[in-house]
Amino acid sequence: MPCYIDPNNETKEEFLSREGQEVISDYISKNYIFIKNKQKLPVILYEDNNSTIAAIAFTQSEFEKIVRYNNKPKKFYIVPIEKLAVVSSVKAYLAEYKEEEWRERHN
Repeated sequence: MPCYIDPNNETKEEFLSREGQEVISDYISKNYIFIKNKQKLPVILYEDNNSTIAAIAFTQSEFEKIVRYNNKPKKFYIVPIEKLAVVSSVKAYLAEYKEEEWRERHN
């Protein structure tokens, strides 16, 4: 299930313009681990049914899924996790993913 940003006092576009760095999708594909190790995550912005979606790619497979299965035009941003935590529940997603990853390795 995707994790989304939802700022209270500004649009998603304003938040991403202020807190994110716009990049191309190939940069993220080639550097996902490097980006995450820098305590940042990709955010994919796109239109869906007349509303704007800003999905956080909290794992590399989540990034690939969002890019692969949604053929709408997109913009890509790199945003510090601490900034995303203010406008989303990304910390819970990261904790859950870490626990799932640990179980997979040790079962």
